[in-house]
Amino acid sequence: MGASTATALGLALLVSGTLFGSPSLYPAGIALLAIPLASIAWVRLAAQRAQVRRRTPVGSLIEGHSYPIEISLSRGLVPPPGGALIDPLLDGPRPVGPHSRRWGESILFARRGRRDLGAAEIVIRDPFGLSERRRRSADGGQVVVLPRTEPLQFTAGGAGGNALGFGERGGGGAGPDSWAAEFEIDGLRSYREGTPAARIHWPTVARTGELHERRITAGADAARLVVIDPQRPAGEDALDAAVRAAASICLELAASGGCALILGGDMRALEIDPRLRGWPQAHHRLALVEADAGAPPIQRVGRAGVVFWVSADPSPGAEQRCRRLSATRRVLVRPASQPLGGPVLFRVAGCEAAELRAAGRGPSRRRAAA
Repeated sequence: MGASTATALGLALLVSGTLFGSPSLYPAGIALLAIPLASIAWVRLAAQRAQVRRRTPVGSLIEGHSYPIEISLSRGLVPPPGGALIDPLLDGPRPVGPHSRRWGESILFARRGRRDLGAAEIVIRDPFGLSERRRRSADGGQVVVLPRTEPLQFTAGGAGGNALGFGERGGGGAGPDSWAAEFEIDGLRSYREGTPAARIHWPTVARTGELHERRITAGADAARLVVIDPQRPAGEDALDAAVRAAASICLELAASGGCALILGGDMRALEIDPRLRGWPQAHHRLALVEADAGAPPIQRVGRAGVVFWVSADPSPGAEQRCRRLSATRRVLVRPASQPLGGPVLFRVAGCEAAELRAAGRGPSRRRAAA
């Protein structure tokens, strides 16, 4: 029953009591008039000057981790008679009463990507459902859910990771001078603290007196190169596993000297050095990888020492694309549900890795480190 219906019924009872000389109808008529008027007044006073605020994580967060959110209600002129808190980040409405002021919840994003946080909304209504008012918080904007990373688990047949460029954290492997300087030059950019001296463009320093460093492209040689191929994945879960594996491999390589990352659809490599400069940008880009991003620029990849080709494509095409690369060693990484055709070197994030020989020669056995 709405407020207008209750009011009309109350008036009808009062008129009937007057016309038929039945005072017993007056109490019911007065009650039906008073209840909607009191409900409307209470709800309007409770909504007047009421404000909803929500504090949420900003920028980015890691998938699978719980993050706290806090929603607070600044009351109006009187406490709310009742209602509900509605928020797209929650799994359902939360009740609102006269004593409600603050709600603390935890949210969890199970999959990477960009997410709209939306806005929280308080619905203030009376117990009879005769009147309601709504108040919304400011829009929460967007947050980027980053793929989680895991340590690599080398198999007994893998004989450790040093032969593939994985060294001890903080040492070993190729240093930044040995891998970054091998890229093709594609212009200059402002100097970043810690950049190797081999990357500084001294003619520009002499001419301008300001430090500039060489910028690299994807079309050059690198000691360790990670390529993620998002084409034709077996499904969203398979693509997510491949992205987590690529992120984990990048972190391991960065800890032992640095690496470069090439993503499908990108024409420029992302550098990650031992100090993890470049990692935030690479991590953010990995979070946004989609199946329709396009093919990695194979034609621009020069000769590399070790290439880790990460793919969720279950067809032979992923293996064929990996074999076409000009590299000393080629490692195909794909979800464990997809056969590799060679001995497993390591496992990470639900994926397995195996080394491949050049086109037409088939998968290789693990070669001993020189």
